Amino acid sequence: MRARNGRFELQKDCEETIMSFGESVRTLRKKADYTQEMLAELLGISPQAVSRWECDSAMPDVSLLPRLAYLFGVSTDTLLGVDLEKRDRDIGSIREAANRAASDGNRTEGIRILREGLEAYPNSHVLMAALADALLLEGQLEESLSLAEWVIGHESEMKLKADAISTASCVLDRMGRHSQAVELAKKIPELGCDDLLIHLLKGSERIRELRHKALIDGTEALYCLACLAEAEDDGGEPAFSSEERREVYERLLSLYDLFFPEGEYFFYAQFPARIHRKLAQADLAEGREEEALFHLRECVRFGRMFEQYDPEAERTSLFFRGEADGGWVRTEAGSEGWDELREWLSDPLFDGILDRLDEQD
Repeated sequence: MRARNGRFELQKDCEETIMSFGESVRTLRKKADYTQEMLAELLGISPQAVSRWECDSAMPDVSLLPRLAYLFGVSTDTLLGVDLEKRDRDIGSIREAANRAASDGNRTEGIRILREGLEAYPNSHVLMAALADALLLEGQLEESLSLAEWVIGHESEMKLKADAISTASCVLDRMGRHSQAVELAKKIPELGCDDLLIHLLKGSERIRELRHKALIDGTEALYCLACLAEAEDDGGEPAFSSEERREVYERLLSLYDLFFPEGEYFFYAQFPARIHRKLAQADLAEGREEEALFHLRECVRFGRMFEQYDPEAERTSLFFRGEADGGWVRTEAGSEGWDELREWLSDPLFDGILDRLDEQD
């Protein structure tokens, strides 16, 4: 394919696109070390039928194609002579050209390019999904929905299927079929559906979803930053110096306070506990016993808060009003997280400081 005079065109030279079916069968048969007679016996047909295929004077019954491909150890596309790498390159080029046209403000041209691409590759779910999305933006809802539904029903690759579900959900919402749009959007895997649901949901349901997403995504970001503080590169070099790591931890504690100003940490109390544990350890290693005692006391306080929170309790704070964390799996011995903390505190490094902690408690 090539661009000519600013227009996108498909080259259809036979030598550049596909091998004939007969050539493909002959090449694959010889590669598999079958004679025509051996192949015919395996397929339950006559050697003359195989010969006619290889001379391109006849084609096999379509029901034989999967078995023939299996015997050769290839896909049916390869068997039919399709150059899959070139096909993927062509489809990628078509999408790029359509995107460029749309970015230049010419959506109509972008749609024309995608339609032309589908004429060359009528079974391409990638192009169908792209055209469905382009038609949605142009308000051509019926055709957009039809294409998206086809991809949803026939595509196995999850990312492409999720894109088609997103398009179809938006079309249904534009058509006024709101409940159908929401139900369809929920079929997208969890990692991909949240933003779409926020767009589709309305009223109280949207408020609940926004609060829940803010809580989950926000605390996940804080957790990732805490992990980053301990991360090392391929050479074993830490991401932060010891001074920077302390600053990261202190800022994270401030952010947790911002998230839960009423002290309603619930399930998430375990994370400040771990941060205070790290700070206490660093302080003791540097001989700062008073600072270590403070962080150790906070570590225990948050650990107990985590151990004792009510799974049914709902938050009353400004951001996360009505959000409850539910329970989590406890072993018969109790909290694994709290047991881990107790084991950590058994380190001889803490012997003296724990005596002081017991005295003050």
